[in-house]
Amino acid sequence: MHTTTRAAPNREQRRHPEQLVTLKQLLELRPWLTERYVRRLVSEHRVGYFKPAGNLLFDLGEIDDYVACGRVDPVG
Repeated sequence: MHTTTRAAPNREQRRHPEQLVTLKQLLELRPWLTERYVRRLVSEHRVGYFKPAGNLLFDLGEIDDYVACGRVDPVG
């Protein structure tokens, strides 16, 4: 049986979170997001998150990057 292992990223490849915020803080800082939408993104693994001791923590920069990827520029 052949097994593959994935090497752990080295220090240069690791992305350090800019600012970790709770779900409540995220919704206060980004009022266009709803709790239901964020929880759906988490369940579909479309955004990264940390879950220490059962609490969801989000990297604010990563959430902003996700929103920016969905931006559509106007034509003309």
